[in-house]
Amino acid sequence: ELTQRVVSTLGLKLDTLFYDTTNFFTYIASTNARPKLAKRGRSKQRRSDLRLFSLSLLVSRDGQIPLCSRLYEGNTVDVRSFPDSLTHIRERLEALSLSLEELTLVYDRGNLSRDNQRRIDRSPFGYVAAMTPSHHADLLAIPAADYVPLPKTSRLAGLPVLRLRREIWGAERTVVLFTSERLRAGQIRGLEHHLRKRLAELAEWKDTLRKPRSGPRSPEAAKRRIEGLLSGQHLKKVLRVAYHPKRKGSDRLEYGIDEDARTHLIQEVFGKRFLVTDRHDWSDEEIVLAYRGQSRVEEASASSRTNTTWPSAPSTTGPTRRSTSTPSCASSPSSSRAWSSTRPAPSAAARACRVSSIGSGAFASRWSCALRDPRADAPGVSGSSSRAIPKRSRSSASWSPTRPRLCIQPTASNSTLQHGFPTSHAESPVNSR
Repeated sequence: ELTQRVVSTLGLKLDTLFYDTTNFFTYIASTNARPKLAKRGRSKQRRSDLRLFSLSLLVSRDGQIPLCSRLYEGNTVDVRSFPDSLTHIRERLEALSLSLEELTLVYDRGNLSRDNQRRIDRSPFGYVAAMTPSHHADLLAIPAADYVPLPKTSRLAGLPVLRLRREIWGAERTVVLFTSERLRAGQIRGLEHHLRKRLAELAEWKDTLRKPRSGPRSPEAAKRRIEGLLSGQHLKKVLRVAYHPKRKGSDRLEYGIDEDARTHLIQEVFGKRFLVTDRHDWSDEEIVLAYRGQSRVEEASASSRTNTTWPSAPSTTGPTRRSTSTPSCASSPSSSRAWSSTRPAPSAAARACRVSSIGSGAFASRWSCALRDPRADAPGVSGSSSRAIPKRSRSSASWSPTRPRLCIQPTASNSTLQHGFPTSHAESPVNSR
């Protein structure tokens, strides 16, 4: 009922819906058998050592309003959770009295498989989905020169695009191939990083082989080490490594970069994205924009994992001793409300410097960190006494009237500030650590 009222009041157009999944790590002990959702799996925050729970989310294109969500076990991969989520989505949309035939579901390649696509084909709504280029060698082999830039009148002017009709998984579908320069640049940086790392390891290995009675004990051991060095993505295509056990010294190892293979990757493989849809009447621009809109859901998912904002205490008139066990920002939600309503705003003495993460995991966020002298907030004292933060001061938990104290405030870019506090997060949970 609430969702229906929001949609009708705001006049939202629910023609295109974005679907995405994410997961969150917890500090639930492994010996605690009561939680059923918290399982060990592949963490998107790289915390696979902790138990996870997963979340699937469906939002509208217009306004990014959440329409449907589902919690499930943290060890369930996206492609396996999609069928249950699809059933839940259909029931939810029918409860909202929406015309399913007019809806288009947009989802990423992590949810795409032959069986999942068959379920989509049997559903009443349309779809726009991304495919993994490496799974479709025939499409990947099409030269980039065949792609045609979109006209200057398009919102995606200059984007190289190729539109095809192909039979994929037993049905004729519209396929749109396009090149993303941003993706290409990121893939090039990744390849160059891996190459520099592997070349350094190979040079160290070659230097070790100069020593007498050094090197692998058998050709099989050398082969296993070479396979480990070439385990990164695309490295087997670009990096050439050979070990000759009959030679002596450093001559046993030869390696180098295949420049032709690297050029082919950069020009013909990197940056390519493949989209598939049953909206045959849509233009290339509409299909690509629908897919790019799905990234907003991914950004929201990433933000929910890492950009939780906490309220922080403003300065008070005169020095006040703070607890040495809990940071000034780590207090209860009730005290946060008291701060925002009864305490004065922070003084102008706070100077901000960016801190990438404070806390851990899902509570990590971007903050402004200022070292403030409490004497600057005393009555009759003007000006700023902020200065650079020495490492000894950061780690010190004791306080003295002459020692600056560390105050943490959220930046204005994260939320709207009122009286020095984020109004949208005044009652948000706080990391007790």
